[in-house]
Amino acid sequence: MTLDDLCRLSAKGNSRPTPGPDGWEKWFLRFLSDRALQPVLNLLNYIIRSSHFPDVVKPIYVSTIHKKGSSTALSNYQGIACSNVLCNMPFAWLNHRLGPYLNKHSIVPPFQIATQPGVQARDIVSIIAQIQKWAKRTNTALYILQ
Repeated sequence: MTLDDLCRLSAKGNSRPTPGPDGWEKWFLRFLSDRALQPVLNLLNYIIRSSHFPDVVKPIYVSTIHKKGSSTALSNYQGIACSNVLCNMPFAWLNHRLGPYLNKHSIVPPFQIATQPGVQARDIVSIIAQIQKWAKRTNTALYILQ
């Protein structure tokens, strides 16, 4: 991971996420100088190169939030996990690099639009709905494979 990668990652996503057990908030990294970011970058590169997360960054906070319905049914709760910045950043970096790698090496076929950058589930649902309306209007048999 480079210093530019770290700066880019710290600027992406929720600007003020809830801090994890380490007490760090990702947004404060954006305001550090390059010199102050260097120890953080060194720690992240150690984690990436050794494929090992030190025990001190592994703890997470897990909370539940009531979504709807009866408060006595567990299915009506949503789990929220808050983990350490040093634990999240390597995964964010990997995800940032994985998409272009998969596209470059044609690992994900181009017709599989659900995994393409910038495509969201609602886009796919909209396309399918439009195709279904066209099929009904033109009285054309339509088969959609899942």
